[in-house]
Amino acid sequence: MAAEASSPAAAVAAAAGQSDAEREEALDRMLTRLALAEDSRLAPVLTRVLPYAITSLASPAASVRKLVMEILSHINKRVKHRPEISLPMLDLWRIYTESTSSTIVRNFCIVYIEMAFERLLREEKGSIAPDLLINISNVPEQHQGIILRLVVKAIGECNAHKVDDATASKYQSISGSNDGLVFSDFCFQTILYQTPPQGIGCPAGLSVVQSERVTGKLPLKGDTLVSRKLGILNVIEAMQLAPEIVYPLYLAAASDSQESVTKRGEELLKRKASAVNLEDSNLVKRLFTLFNGTASAENIPAEQKVTPAHSSLRVRLMGVFCRSIAAANAFPYTLQCIFGCIYAYQFSLGTHLLFEEALTHLLGDQNDLTQDLASQGMSIVYELGDASMKEQLVHALVNTLSGAATKKRAVKLMEDSEVFQEGTIGKNPTGGKLSTYKELCSLANEMGQPDLIYKFMDLANYQAAINSKRGAAFGFSKIAKQAGEALQPHLHTLIPRLVRYQYDPDKNIQDSMGHIWKLIVTDPKKTIDEHYDIIVEDLLVQSGSRLWRSREASCLALADIIQCRRYSQVYKHLRKIWITTFRAMDDIKETVRNAGDTLCRAVSSLTVRLCDVSLTSPSDAKETMNIVLPYLLSEGVLSKVSSVQKASISLVMKLAKGAGPALKPHLSELVSCMLECLSRTAGIQTEKLESLRIAVAKDSPMWETLDICLKVVDKESLDLLVPRLAQMVKSAVGLNTRVGVASFITLLVQKVMVDIKPYVATLLRVLYSAVLEEKSSAAKRAFASSCAAVLKYASPSQAQKLIEDTASLHLGEKNAQLSAAVLVKAYLSNAADVLGGYNAVVIPVIFASRFDDDKDLSALYGELWEDIPSNERVTLQLYLPEIISLLCDCMSSSSWAGKRKSAKAIKKLCDALGESLSVHQNNILKSLLKELPGRFWEGKDAILDALSSLCSSCHAAITAEDSGMPCVILNAVCLACSRKSKLYREAAFSCLQQVITAFKDPGFFNIVFPMLYEVSNRSVICKTRGSSSLAASSSTEQDESDGASVSLDKVLNCVASCITIAFPQDIINQRKNILEIILNSLSPKESWQSIDFPLADRKGAKFAGELAELSESVKSEQAKAFLKQCMSILKDLENPTGVAMEMD
Repeated sequence: MAAEASSPAAAVAAAAGQSDAEREEALDRMLTRLALAEDSRLAPVLTRVLPYAITSLASPAASVRKLVMEILSHINKRVKHRPEISLPMLDLWRIYTESTSSTIVRNFCIVYIEMAFERLLREEKGSIAPDLLINISNVPEQHQGIILRLVVKAIGECNAHKVDDATASKYQSISGSNDGLVFSDFCFQTILYQTPPQGIGCPAGLSVVQSERVTGKLPLKGDTLVSRKLGILNVIEAMQLAPEIVYPLYLAAASDSQESVTKRGEELLKRKASAVNLEDSNLVKRLFTLFNGTASAENIPAEQKVTPAHSSLRVRLMGVFCRSIAAANAFPYTLQCIFGCIYAYQFSLGTHLLFEEALTHLLGDQNDLTQDLASQGMSIVYELGDASMKEQLVHALVNTLSGAATKKRAVKLMEDSEVFQEGTIGKNPTGGKLSTYKELCSLANEMGQPDLIYKFMDLANYQAAINSKRGAAFGFSKIAKQAGEALQPHLHTLIPRLVRYQYDPDKNIQDSMGHIWKLIVTDPKKTIDEHYDIIVEDLLVQSGSRLWRSREASCLALADIIQCRRYSQVYKHLRKIWITTFRAMDDIKETVRNAGDTLCRAVSSLTVRLCDVSLTSPSDAKETMNIVLPYLLSEGVLSKVSSVQKASISLVMKLAKGAGPALKPHLSELVSCMLECLSRTAGIQTEKLESLRIAVAKDSPMWETLDICLKVVDKESLDLLVPRLAQMVKSAVGLNTRVGVASFITLLVQKVMVDIKPYVATLLRVLYSAVLEEKSSAAKRAFASSCAAVLKYASPSQAQKLIEDTASLHLGEKNAQLSAAVLVKAYLSNAADVLGGYNAVVIPVIFASRFDDDKDLSALYGELWEDIPSNERVTLQLYLPEIISLLCDCMSSSSWAGKRKSAKAIKKLCDALGESLSVHQNNILKSLLKELPGRFWEGKDAILDALSSLCSSCHAAITAEDSGMPCVILNAVCLACSRKSKLYREAAFSCLQQVITAFKDPGFFNIVFPMLYEVSNRSVICKTRGSSSLAASSSTEQDESDGASVSLDKVLNCVASCITIAFPQDIINQRKNILEIILNSLSPKESWQSIDFPLADRKGAKFAGELAELSESVKSEQAKAFLKQCMSILKDLENPTGVAMEMD
């Protein structure tokens, strides 16, 4: 296909002879090929497609043009964000320069030429750029600007430092032509271009059209503009143009704002333009146009009017005019120049602005004299300025005072630049001074913290800001009287700042601002009232400033202006003021904290007054309370900052005292907060809290507040208060808080009494659970006391359930039993009338638990038993059925501890009631006999003790009810005597003796004596074996010996009891065995225990006294009986002289 020839040029040439159909078919194939081409292979495809497509735009066929637009659109999307994809720059330029190309083709060509040029390498740009200038004078003006910008951009990138000979020769080729003049004129405009301030307006020396021609779409800035200007100067030098052409350009370059451009312009001005003819009329006319501009010309459109050159260039031009006769004779340019210098208002305004900026900078100087002179200069500038100038000056000073000034004077720091006055921040570690920038940098490096220099500079800026405000005050005071009405629009901005600055830590600023305040404010009270809201808002904002002096001044100012204010003035700011107060009280700087304390006292006084119903209307007091109290409780009382917490607690107490009914909506939050605070505040001891159920601690602010809350509690407030207390019982932490919650509930119930009934179920449930879960004994007692207080107002069903649940706890672990004891003790103390109806449930538990293995529990239940008002025997007889039922249940439980406790209780019951227990002996006996068989467990001997006591007390009833029962009991005990446990067997023999003695059945002799004889012989044999065995005998043999042996005393006691009840014939029949047992007991192998008294102590009187003392101290009744017998024997043995006989 012709359209896809080997070269782009051939393709374009072939396209000229194609028909529209052929062209359309070729474009369609090209579009498909473009779509299928990968990005990495797109550049070669574009080299063939793009020139052909653009030349095809010359076709009149709409279908062809539509296909071309599709191709171009596709190309744009593909290459837009891929700058590495090149475009056929030379082919496009060739099409553009062909005389046969139509306008539409050239228009599209220039677009893609610009795009292709940007994608060239830097060397290619530098080589191609001169070629683009050929015939530039004949190019349309719009295309001319694009091409010239491309050339100048290439010059800036490639020729900023030098121009090689090949490139220089290309530029020289257009020197004498119109193309050279067009290029040099564009270069002159680029040299004149300066970035306008804030990017708005037309640069000096140019028109709007010229400025846009130079910049294109975006303004030129920074290094890009400098490099282009330097490149232009190098190229213009290489072109070797006439001095009259390049003189204005070099003159503009020598007046540039950039130092590098200025130096290069000065150099070229001296070397290349020193021979310029200043009498050339065309040159003089160009220079006057540059000086005056064409702004006053009426026949020129506004966008083409050229503005006058900038000040430094005009100064140079004035020097040139003074050396030129042609310039002096150039009328009317000379006259226009003179009058422009005298009456140019724009120039005068600019001068005033420069004066103002310089004087404002000097107002911030550290020296007082400099500030004073600068302020006088400001006054003079103000007098000389027009109305607009005066307004602008006042506005600038107000902005400086208010901290809103945005324009800052840039200062370049050199090594010897003084940042601080000497001595301001002390000396360096070696004793040297610290004032210059170099010294500060050295110190930061020596300390190993290079970033410290930024903190130094921040400190310097801070000090400069302070000086600026003080200096602005100097200047403002000079013009305040003259300004008059001009200040009125700024008062709403100025007054808040002046109020704050009057409390500034710097005395000089205070005095200066106070002086301004007196000058502009005639009635301070009225002024503050009118601007009260904006003053307070400003102070609140500044109280959070990063500058400590602003925070301090704001707090002091707030403390002053809020005094004696009404609710309508402060209600919208009150919460923010409290936030500011607490933040200041926790500030990092001490002086700010002190100011925060001052503010706290002021706002506390204000809040107390506004919440006091005797000083403020009830509605306002209520609204104030709604604003302040929730914040104090959530952020103040519970704060971790000690000063904030103490101040909040004190204030809450004061508010509660004066609030009256206004306190009711906040009772639940207030009470819970005060209770939680008990564990957060030091000074509340546990010992004190344990007594809070009786009386509140008078030295505790929290409890004083709670006492006030109790006084205002009514039936309606319980709806919110009781659920909150119930929640605290479950979730409160800290011993003080938990005891406090319990104590408060007790006091609350005592206060509201029957009104608590709707909440009894809730309170009993949580309090009962709290007693069970509480680890602390103090808190457990407190919750139990509360539970008892609530119990007084419980319904019968509620009371019954609670007491039954409490009684059932004695079957649980130690904590449950302890909880039951604490609860019952509380019921006896606080709800005895309610508990009296359930004694049948409680008293059996108390009696049984007295015999618990745990000494603490047994002692606690013993105290409860002692608290029962009736006699022990009467109480036991009154509730005997319930006690017997409980003991039998415990005996049949799976708990060994429960069995042990029940057995001990049965023994005590038998000892206390004796034969009165006969009615219930059958149930008890069955329970005891049922437990004797089976495995052995520790403490099982208590069952034997209980059985022996039962038999001793109720033997007659047992025999009467069932004559065979004694034998059953005897057999059970005899079986126990054969167990391996030594202690258990000894208890069994003791029980056997008492059973024999109790029933006195002669038939027991023949049943028991053979067993006793056998046990006696076995015991003697074991002891004989034990005495002859070696020390290295095995542990197994020793265990067997222990298992077989038993105390011979126990056996002898049983034998004696058997002989006492036996028939004589039975004794005679067993006389041999009886004598053997007696002989065994008298055997030398049987040890006899005795106490050896010194001879001097064997005096009857002294010995009798010791026995009497010992008799009083021992608890065992049997021991007491033996001691009394000894004392009686001693008395009988005394001789007539009263001296006791000696005993061998």
